[in-house]
Amino acid sequence: MSSRVTLSGLDHSESGGITKFCLDGTAPQKVITNDQCAVAHGVAFDGPNLIFTDRKRNLVKQLTPNGEVTVISGNGELKTASGKSLSSSHAQPTGLATEGHTVYVCDTGSQTLRIITPTSALASYLENIQKMFQVFSVHSDKTKYGYTKHVGLDEVITNMAKVQQYFNELVSNIREHVQKPTLNPEGPHGSLAYITVEAVTWVTDTLKERKDLFSNVDESELTADYEQAFRSLSILTLVVEHFYSNMRGRYAMPYMLQYAQLLMPTIQETVKKMTNASFIYFTRKKAHYPDPTASVRYANLQWPVKPPTAPILPEDL
Repeated sequence: MSSRVTLSGLDHSESGGITKFCLDGTAPQKVITNDQCAVAHGVAFDGPNLIFTDRKRNLVKQLTPNGEVTVISGNGELKTASGKSLSSSHAQPTGLATEGHTVYVCDTGSQTLRIITPTSALASYLENIQKMFQVFSVHSDKTKYGYTKHVGLDEVITNMAKVQQYFNELVSNIREHVQKPTLNPEGPHGSLAYITVEAVTWVTDTLKERKDLFSNVDESELTADYEQAFRSLSILTLVVEHFYSNMRGRYAMPYMLQYAQLLMPTIQETVKKMTNASFIYFTRKKAHYPDPTASVRYANLQWPVKPPTAPILPEDL
């Protein structure tokens, strides 16, 4: 389209189509012919693209700056049905308006307001969310995998790194769009919350550090394969919160020394519930913890050596 101020007029005569008028006195120009649009009714702009309704053919179409006309919604049937772009249908679409890349269409035949919105970005976001769900066994098929599907540490790190990269690209795109290079989006207005990006980054970095820790240990000194025994479920929020609730089982608000005193015993009790010990904490099929019989034996675990006792000096207080 011309960079000048333009008005799009509708022509319902036999020649039909849509005609563009310029306020600078330039001769009118027909941009849509009758064979491209039977009866044009409503027009609106989505950036440089002209969106218009073809009321007679029950279609919503788009005109690009290079003159290409395509159908963005509707299959031509005279009925109202939701669905993908070309599988949906309209009943006499008339007026329309745009907000961003979302198009609002008045469906006169059904007396409804229809919404046409791109779903590729949403599908991409859900695809990456699914990657996190898979590695943490969220919504896994319990009838197929038992309580959880075992996912190796390498696969967990690979998937989380992809999600981390995708989230960082989303934040970069938002900052570029609003021209604020230091903006941390808060999330309520249809964008990704930066606190979510930080959480994914923290989990990914922690998993990488755990991988390095396993790699730097002499395997001959271990009586258990810790990397093989790793379960991503163990770092889920519910498990971590359950651990901290046990930490506060004796003291509601423990002091630092009380916290340090309870840390190792609480870790041991938590690990007992998730390893193959001589006893089982939960016997229900849908227990909070996974079935320990397939896990590493508790007796083979190595625990840190208890540090020697040291007096507390006055200057330490």
